[in-house]
Amino acid sequence: MVDSKPKLPWLRILAEGTTIVVSILLAFAIDAWWQGRAERHRADALLTDFQATQVHAEQWLVGNQRVLEALTAFAKRWKRPNSITS
Repeated sequence: MVDSKPKLPWLRILAEGTTIVVSILLAFAIDAWWQGRAERHRADALLTDFQATQVHAEQWLVGNQRVLEALTAFAKRWKRPNSITS
C-alpha cells in the first residue's frame, strides 16, 4: 500500500518558523534600542536647556539684587524724617 499523504518537511517548517520569531524579536529589540536612544537624546537636550535656564536665572537674580541694593541705599539717603512730632 502506498502512502497517499505527502510528507511534510518538518525541519524546514521549524527553521522558517524560528527565523520568523527571531526576526520579530530582533525588530522589537531594535525598536526599543532606537526609542531609548531618542529618549536619551531628548533628556540630554532638556538637561542642556535647564542648565542654560539656571545660568540665566542666576544672572537675573544677581542683577536684581544689585538693583534692590541700589534702591535700598537710595531710599535710606533720601528718607525724610517724620514731620509729625509728638
